[in-house]
Amino acid sequence: MVGGFAWEKEYKRTWLDDERSDTIKEFKLNKFVYNDRKKGVLRHLHILIDISSSIDKNDYLPSIRKNVIRSLEKFIPTFFLENPISGLSFSTVNEKTVKSTNSVEIADLLNQKGEGNFSLLNGLYDAIDQIKSYTFCREILVIVSSLVLKDPDSYTDVIDLLRKHNIKVNIISLCGELMIYKNIVESTGGKFFVPLNIDHFNYILRCMTVPGELNSSTINLIKLGFPKVIYEEGVCACHLQLQSVGYECPLCKTFICSLPMGCPICELQLVSSLNIAKAFQHMYPLAPFTKCCNGVCFVCNSPGNFSCEKCNSVYCDSCDLFVHNNLNFCLGCKN
Repeated sequence: MVGGFAWEKEYKRTWLDDERSDTIKEFKLNKFVYNDRKKGVLRHLHILIDISSSIDKNDYLPSIRKNVIRSLEKFIPTFFLENPISGLSFSTVNEKTVKSTNSVEIADLLNQKGEGNFSLLNGLYDAIDQIKSYTFCREILVIVSSLVLKDPDSYTDVIDLLRKHNIKVNIISLCGELMIYKNIVESTGGKFFVPLNIDHFNYILRCMTVPGELNSSTINLIKLGFPKVIYEEGVCACHLQLQSVGYECPLCKTFICSLPMGCPICELQLVSSLNIAKAFQHMYPLAPFTKCCNGVCFVCNSPGNFSCEKCNSVYCDSCDLFVHNNLNFCLGCKN
């Protein structure tokens, strides 16, 4: 046989191939994508989780349930770090029940028996009721592990309702693709994903922390409150617990313990100046550096090939990635 069998060929370390190293380097450099279009920095993301019998399947070892809990426990702090003035809520759904909460205790939320089939229709209607009254950017993320749906009606009405309230739906299907999933995300301007493995699933969740583009040209003004610090003991209205230090809502004088949050009494969005500064990092992204002739990185003194157009500071590959992915500002311009 010409060429022989694959197992008869010589063992090669293809990851050390010089021809492929350029491709890998190019992939690393393209990790950040410059996009200066208008984004929604005030978001409310509602995560809808399939709690049917399929959640205990072992397609992702040890089970889909365990991996979803671990991934969401990592996702929640990252989401609030990237979106400090945004909101997050959850609901679980199967064909019998829909359970919603604003709590971020994922292990407690998913500590229920997976049974029956998945009802996407009931889940979407419940999610719409939860977030339709918000004035910020409204998004629904569906994490589904089932290929079988059990719904009493067609999806035409719910798609029209999603469009009416300008709610974007993103779906992550852990077990495969269904046409109805694609139709819903395309109709609402969202995205559809089928993860290859658990690492890919975590990467998709990290992408969800970055605010998406605003398709609407309408500008909405949102009332914000900047509470003052109160150095007195009091019972916070958010947790009903005694606190030694807290904040006072400027509108209704309610005592709360942390920022940012919506006032439990008057529902005014309460923030600090630091929260606003962190949220606006997505509004003004750092433009990509231009490729230049060989130079010396002014950060680490390594060979550098990229320079800032404003201050002409030279960066190496690693510092270029760090500045764009983490800092979002040029160190040379700041100095």
